[in-house]
Amino acid sequence: RLTCHGRTEVQYGYIAGVTIELQQYSGGWNTIKTWGESTAITLVNLSNDWYVASGYQYRLKLTHKAYNTNWNQLESFTSYSDIVSY
Repeated sequence: RLTCHGRTEVQYGYIAGVTIELQQYSGGWNTIKTWGESTAITLVNLSNDWYVASGYQYRLKLTHKAYNTNWNQLESFTSYSDIVSY
């Protein structure tokens, strides 16, 4: 079981969004689970537990998004967690 956390925060007056992808390495990185949230607040904090197969490497891909109050996307960038072997 992997416990996966993702968090993003934007300045007051903007809206935070985040998409998290759990990726498994098998000759390349493949997304096996995706979840996310965008709410009319400045902070999004997500946590999920997933049961995964042993014998693989895993990482999280986190895509941060910021919106204005009209829900127009202003920015997006991606970061990755450390790689874990399971």
